[in-house]
Amino acid sequence: TNKLSIDSSLAHDVFSFLLIVKLAGDSPETLVVSTNSIELAEQVRDWADKKDVRVITLVKRSGKIKGFLKRYTPAGIIRAFLRTLIFWFLSRPYRPPTNSTGLDLAIVSLTHNSSFSLPNAYRDVYFGPLVDHLADSGVNGMVLGLIQERPMQQFKHLKQIKSGVPVRPVESYLTVSAILACGFKALWLFLRPLRVRHPIEIDGLDLSRLISQTVTQNCRNGEIFMSLRIFYAAQRLGRLAHMNRCIYPFENRSWEKMLIMGIRTTSPDTQIAAYQHASLTPSHTNMLMELEEAQIAPFPNIILTTGEITKDWMEREGNYPLGIFRTACALRQGQPDQLRAPVTNENLSKILVAFSANLEQTVNTLEFLGEAFGNQENYDIRLRAHPTLPIKSASEIVPSDHSGYYSESTASL
Repeated sequence: TNKLSIDSSLAHDVFSFLLIVKLAGDSPETLVVSTNSIELAEQVRDWADKKDVRVITLVKRSGKIKGFLKRYTPAGIIRAFLRTLIFWFLSRPYRPPTNSTGLDLAIVSLTHNSSFSLPNAYRDVYFGPLVDHLADSGVNGMVLGLIQERPMQQFKHLKQIKSGVPVRPVESYLTVSAILACGFKALWLFLRPLRVRHPIEIDGLDLSRLISQTVTQNCRNGEIFMSLRIFYAAQRLGRLAHMNRCIYPFENRSWEKMLIMGIRTTSPDTQIAAYQHASLTPSHTNMLMELEEAQIAPFPNIILTTGEITKDWMEREGNYPLGIFRTACALRQGQPDQLRAPVTNENLSKILVAFSANLEQTVNTLEFLGEAFGNQENYDIRLRAHPTLPIKSASEIVPSDHSGYYSESTASL
């Protein structure tokens, strides 16, 4: 599952296909479509064959060797295998003892370069001061990190951490046999991809071609291997630690489901909590499920939300099990250097802008805001940066400087 599935190539192709069919039905004139999506072209051709509509397709696959390797060879799986093997080797100093039972809390999180912004310290991007609280309170806890960007630099930082709570890469809980099992299962699905056995329709239009191609692509790109490694690492974590509680950042992605299944196969009594850490919009369709999906998907024991509005929306629209949500707070916004809000006029119109981790999107938004509000005095503009992308990094790229019009305070508006 994608973090923002509505922005995927599949979503774009589905929308384009539905629009093409509507336009073709509204007018007898020739319809010209400009696209570089071979998957969309093949879906339109399938529909046209059934409706006796003439279609001329000029879209061709790229002849580049990279595209060929991606489509027809297990290059993505081999890359994932080698990457995991290297990380497993680098994780040797962090491998857990075989008698590490009695763990009270395991925090499973994604680690970024910004997690190590302070010297010899770790500050979790999603859980903020929670790790420090564990160390200060004497709770027997640990952080299991899924390393994201610049892995070699992060491994270097891991060596320098001085913390009362150990931080271990997820690969430290893998064994060679588990890595090989991931490889064999991923290769099996490469050779025999999952098949769509029933029609998948929207408004009576069959989308099976697009769905089948997407499933096949995902069986070849290495993502299945990377999700399987989470399952085996979580399985061993539960077997060795038998922790009382586990918490992870909730985005309803595939690796989270593998984490839950892995822990529950070896430590079924562990209470698993998911922390919904970010602002949500209706475009975050990854948070929504169909009733049939909700009946078979693995869920944590509890999902903590950042406020009541988010909780109410997910309860109303998401088809989650009754009673699974609890209202919590926004842990990740506790940057001490940004807490104090400027003194402003109570009559000013207040605007909160929450950014994602996309640099290009952040730069474009800052440029727009600067042009729109840079010379205005009637607005209180509050920017909330993504924890992995400081506003300063993006503002340095913006051509015009309007930095005086906003605040980065995390205090209430």
